[in-house]
Amino acid sequence: MKKIFILILSVCMALAMCVPIFSLNADMVNISYDGKILYEEKPWLVGGATYVPFREFFANMTNSTIRWDAESRTATAEGSGLIVSAKMDDPYLIANGRYLYTGNKNLVVNGTMYVPVRPVAKAIGASVVWNGSERLASLQNKGAYIEPGSTYYEENDVYWLARIIHAESNGEPLLGKIAVGNVVLNRVRSNQYPNTIKEVIFDDKFGVQFSPVANGTIYNTPSAESVVAAKICLDGYSMNDDILFFLNVKTAASLWIVDNCTYVMKIGNHSFYA
Repeated sequence: MKKIFILILSVCMALAMCVPIFSLNADMVNISYDGKILYEEKPWLVGGATYVPFREFFANMTNSTIRWDAESRTATAEGSGLIVSAKMDDPYLIANGRYLYTGNKNLVVNGTMYVPVRPVAKAIGASVVWNGSERLASLQNKGAYIEPGSTYYEENDVYWLARIIHAESNGEPLLGKIAVGNVVLNRVRSNQYPNTIKEVIFDDKFGVQFSPVANGTIYNTPSAESVVAAKICLDGYSMNDDILFFLNVKTAASLWIVDNCTYVMKIGNHSFYA
């Protein structure tokens, strides 16, 4: 009986990894690269995002070696000057150490990893133009592979942005962490605040801006997800370019933000305002 149970469990797990593409309300689309149609029967439009098969895309476009780690459910493509990994259900890819957020989860369908086309195009240095009438995503080669994170990210920026994200939103979902990072970067770009991440965090022109600066939690070691959120923000992903404030309405010592600013959205326990 135990053997039969294990066999049934194994079959169920295998079926879970083999979700029929039609169950995702997917539609077939075409991909072109420098004018040539590719993968005519493979790409799909799922939830408004064009997905391509990870293995076939990188094997053909970059001549990379593809690996699959069953334990972590991660596909990795490695070639000359390029390493890209995609973990099942993650809403981002890691390309040469860069965190490219899409908001669309990586999918495993019928044993094949599918990923959104825009981040993989960015990884190989290509632009993407969508033609809805022809249901065609056109990729154009722009040259070099994506710049490595080791040279793209400023170490000091990652250090401080990850710490304020962790101190303010540890326990919040990834999107909530990203939104906190967006607030800091929006302030950096605003002429109302200092022009570096560290200076924004420690700004006290009108009093301490972030409570972790006052209570010392700004110096706590950030979680891995907080570092990921910081890098996603620094790689240009923004949920909203106008948000400059956030608070937990239930625990806030002051509701000045609620009374004087424009409400934009709520993620987890935080409400965000412009």
